[in-house]
Amino acid sequence: MSRKIVAKNVLSMVLAQAINIIAPFLVLPFLARELCVDEFSKAILMLTICSLCYVVSDYGFNVSNTYQISKNRNNFKFINSLISNSYFIKVLILAGTLVVLATLSIFGDYEASYIAWVFLAIAAMSFQPLWFFQGIEKMHWATAVFAISKVGYAFLVLIFVSENSDAGTVAMFFAIANIIGAVLAQYVIYSQGFRFTPPNLIQVKKLLVDGKGYFSTKMIVAIYNYSNVLFANIFIGGKSVAYYGVGEKLYNVVQSASSPIAMALYPYFSVKRDYKLLYVTLFGLSLVGIPAVIIVWAYAEAIIGFIYGENYIHQADVIRYFAIAGYFSVLNAISGYPAFALLNKPELANKSAYVGFVVYLLAISNLFFFSFWSVLNLVKIVILVEFSVFIVRTLLFRREIKSVER
Repeated sequence: MSRKIVAKNVLSMVLAQAINIIAPFLVLPFLARELCVDEFSKAILMLTICSLCYVVSDYGFNVSNTYQISKNRNNFKFINSLISNSYFIKVLILAGTLVVLATLSIFGDYEASYIAWVFLAIAAMSFQPLWFFQGIEKMHWATAVFAISKVGYAFLVLIFVSENSDAGTVAMFFAIANIIGAVLAQYVIYSQGFRFTPPNLIQVKKLLVDGKGYFSTKMIVAIYNYSNVLFANIFIGGKSVAYYGVGEKLYNVVQSASSPIAMALYPYFSVKRDYKLLYVTLFGLSLVGIPAVIIVWAYAEAIIGFIYGENYIHQADVIRYFAIAGYFSVLNAISGYPAFALLNKPELANKSAYVGFVVYLLAISNLFFFSFWSVLNLVKIVILVEFSVFIVRTLLFRREIKSVER
């Protein structure tokens, strides 16, 4: 594998993530203006639930399966079995997800149709296997799948949603677009010569065992990335979800912008020990990130007013603090699995995630016991967690480098 292939994959993922960024960037400001604050809050909540459940259904395959396929990319029999067994696991997880969502529909203040569309969206997202495209290093197909899902969603919302629409309509369009993307993904898998095989329970068990470390890490990260929206909804009030969400979605944009680099570097570093490229990447992102944070901090009111409208200008401090969190999140994306893949120890990235989870639990407990609930305090917790993870990953990497040098 050469740097040329890495550059091509980075370009494909940059394009995919550009679509992944631009489409919601068009949709969310539109929804913020068209929907009332309460319905916009429900739309944000829907997207958060989908993102959290997607992490559960993925079971860490974006890390573990990418690694396995990149090591065995010419073994079609192995990959066929891996895809089929992974899909079987996803079906089992989705069955549990359906039970949870059905319970939410029965005991919560949510319409059954809203919950149904949310589940269909989660299911469709689950069968868009990014790990397959990463592993075979044909990221242009991932770009096509994401383009269909994201652009289709944006098109449906911008054309059909009006001030009389509700969050259920938004959930329906989100599900439809992702279903189309999932169908395209399966077509691409077949067009590349891969075939589904009956699941092998022994191999399924092995996948569950091998992936549990990655899953626990991804689940831990998902909890401290997405739970704040749920806490805001429960302890502060419905409108707080919208106020927190306007900053969080910009923070997600920053994460999405950096992920193509991490996704392309991870399989590359798995087979080639290119330390120089790692250091150059981290240094370059730092040089870009610091001025970006300063600009956001200085012009927060203008930025949030331009994007979401005058109703949200009073939440400018939310995006100020999220800008700081975004800076450390970008560094964490590179200093996690890609960096530790250089050392052939990607599992070490898990340890920092556990530390972040403990920090998150302690911080949330502080809000709970002392009733310090506020949107801004929730954002400050995100900063604290991202910073803690970055420090731990830096220390772990330095320790391992010194042991290699000995």
